Amino acid sequence: MLKQTVVLLVTAVLLAACAGDGVKNAPGMQAKGSWKNIGKIQESSIEVDYDTGSISQKGGLGYVTERQVVQHPLKANFLGMPKYKVSISDWEFNCSNRTYNIRGARFWNDKGTLLAQHKYPANDARATGIAYNTPSAALFDIACKGR
Repeated sequence: MLKQTVVLLVTAVLLAACAGDGVKNAPGMQAKGSWKNIGKIQESSIEVDYDTGSISQKGGLGYVTERQVVQHPLKANFLGMPKYKVSISDWEFNCSNRTYNIRGARFWNDKGTLLAQHKYPANDARATGIAYNTPSAALFDIACKGR
């Protein structure tokens, strides 16, 4: 009886260790670069990170890739987007005007399945102003550093 209990306990521990949360293996979680956290939004239900390897500047524009990971889906407001676990967005900032456009966005569920992928060409988007104390302001400071 003791031997069966030990075997069951060891099996349960091994299965729990292998199971993970279903997100670490999602493509969006393993996108290139090194992710650095900049904060949380929507009452801490979504974590916001940026890819330190994606930062670039060209002319008066700054670029950075941002990742959002939904921590608490019941509290999150998806604002007309698919109910995703991970999103990756490519941001473009006009460093002198303090405006931004999102050039592309991808959304994955908790199983790593791509739910949606959007591209927004430069001629289709209107620049949005940057509000203070927001993730867009933090991303602006990162992408336009030194400008």
